[in-house]
Amino acid sequence: RLEFRVVLPDGRERWLLDQGRTFRDAGGRPASMTGACVDITDRKRAEAARRASEDQLRDITDHVPVLIAYVDRDQRYQFNNRNYHDWFGRTPAELRGLHLREAVGAAVYETVRPKVEAALRGERVSFEWMSPLGAAGPRRLRSDYIPRQAADGTPDGFYVLVTDFTDRHRIETALARSEERLRIAQEAGQIGTFEWNLATGEVVVSDEFCRIWGLKPTRSVRVGVFNEHVHPDDANKLATAAERPLEE
Repeated sequence: RLEFRVVLPDGRERWLLDQGRTFRDAGGRPASMTGACVDITDRKRAEAARRASEDQLRDITDHVPVLIAYVDRDQRYQFNNRNYHDWFGRTPAELRGLHLREAVGAAVYETVRPKVEAALRGERVSFEWMSPLGAAGPRRLRSDYIPRQAADGTPDGFYVLVTDFTDRHRIETALARSEERLRIAQEAGQIGTFEWNLATGEVVVSDEFCRIWGLKPTRSVRVGVFNEHVHPDDANKLATAAERPLEE
């Protein structure tokens, strides 16, 4: 049995599948051979196109900064991008066919199992959690499980998208703490702050600023609200003072 190419007189190439059988004479010596030849050019082209498509998909998924996988209805990995190697220390080929429990460990599997079962029922699932997996230690992740429908409409597995936003969460947490410290310091010092957007006329104000001006707590006010609260005798003074830095 052999697959090979032939070149036709017009220069075109064609893939052939040859398969034969040898018959022997009474003395056991090869006497004849019969065989069949099949044109498999279309099949070879389809296989080449599929491989090219898979290679392109693999190239794309290997270069995006997320973990991408496909898990079948038996909860076994059938596709993983290269980022999984950094997390599990296993290549996509090593993960292929591996059950989720074997890949992530029993403890983590029990954590995500309800989400996995929901995805296999056809529900799209999104959740954030602290994962102990990976060489970098515990990481804060966002996981999305997206069901894939079979031809009969029933779920036959789900896609996995995992985004690591540990660094962003750390920055956001630090910023929130910094803002809270600033708020406490402003209250202690009875200092109110504002930021005036000259293009929109919006003024973003702090809580202490609102208290000082007698305003209800709010994030922003329109600039004209100050004219409503300034004492009539001082209104012109404030307007004049505000014009000077804007002009200069």
